[in-house]
Amino acid sequence: MPKKYTLTEEEYERVMNMTKRKADEARDQMQEELSKMSMDAVGDDNVEVDEKYNMANYDSDDGAEEQDGEGEDEEYKEALLSKVEDLMVEEDEDENDPKVDEQDEQSDLEDLCVESTDRVIMCGRTEDDVSYLDMYVYDDVEETALYCHHDIMLPSFPLCIQPINHEINKESSGKNYVAVGSFEPDIEIWNMDVLECACPTAILKGHKDAVMALHWNTRAPNVLASASADKSVIIWNLDLIKSGEMEEGCLVKRVKLHKDKIQSVQWNMHQPHLLATASYDRTIKLLDAKTFEETVLLKGLNSDPECLRWNPHVQGELYCSDESGHITILNAQEPGKTIRTIEAHKKACTAIDFHPVVPGILLTASADRSIKVWDLHQGVCLLTRDLDIGKIFTASFAPDSPFLIAVAGSHGELKVVNLEDSDAYSALIKQRLTEN
Repeated sequence: MPKKYTLTEEEYERVMNMTKRKADEARDQMQEELSKMSMDAVGDDNVEVDEKYNMANYDSDDGAEEQDGEGEDEEYKEALLSKVEDLMVEEDEDENDPKVDEQDEQSDLEDLCVESTDRVIMCGRTEDDVSYLDMYVYDDVEETALYCHHDIMLPSFPLCIQPINHEINKESSGKNYVAVGSFEPDIEIWNMDVLECACPTAILKGHKDAVMALHWNTRAPNVLASASADKSVIIWNLDLIKSGEMEEGCLVKRVKLHKDKIQSVQWNMHQPHLLATASYDRTIKLLDAKTFEETVLLKGLNSDPECLRWNPHVQGELYCSDESGHITILNAQEPGKTIRTIEAHKKACTAIDFHPVVPGILLTASADRSIKVWDLHQGVCLLTRDLDIGKIFTASFAPDSPFLIAVAGSHGELKVVNLEDSDAYSALIKQRLTEN
């Protein structure tokens, strides 16, 4: 971009005076020429105006004669340029170099490419009544460690999102998809490998109200579970998707499990046919996807549920957070019994997550604006932080780093936080990693 310069008041006044003088001179000259034209026309009727002033060649540069006042114009230009010649900038030698353009284009393409080793974070946001699905890339090697790679405009306010690493259909390339549940009853599946995606790869139809929860079965990657305000759970077979919009073509089973809307669903990674559900009727149930038999794990939660998570390190251990800030721990093998309860936060505990590598480390987030990390083995809180992002809606550990977490809140901000600066947490993680 060229630089923008500002004239001083003295220079500005000088230019204005010079311009006014030249305008006056030009006006006087024009009047003089018009008078001559009038006299010539009266004195010599045989001389045509267009011949006298060479109107036929007016636009031609070849053979153009110097017009009256042209010398003065050049003098004016020289006078003006002499005042700003020290402001002139030399043209960059590489500005018009095609090699430089090719290098820039190649660099842009490399920035757009998402490698298999990149840390990718998916999140939903709403600004000015417009909703988006954002794909962030975190690279702690670059100066800008966290940046939004691209986004997709959504037709409705997102309530839940679920990454899916599975080929949806042969017509769509890639395996990076995201299912989105919203206030609409339809579930949209978007291809995140397409930068300017105009429409979803698939639309799953089957619910009658808002879709409040989604969970993809990593052990059976063609299976997706959804839960809705219509009090039902649907099991989907993604391999049956053949076109962009499906009615119930990939719907395997629709089960009405609860008496109120269902807030959360979770597949068990150790027994992938088992699906846990938590509802506003304050019950937690277990659905067997093989037989579609249901089991009541718990009745009478302290308050409405927020988040369900299976402990990946202890088979059958299920955690459920609620609006009161409590976390209830259950054993799926012993329905109706509570192992223990953690008073984690003062307000709704909106998210819980387990450390992917180190057993006994629990991350919690809350509407009280804080995150906490717990050592379940010792029953203590290792750290508490207010990240200044408002009420926290979600938080999770990075799958490839023992110290990184991703957090998003009501201020519309996503943060990646390195917890290695916490002495207590860092020391414990390093100790447990050494022991393992």
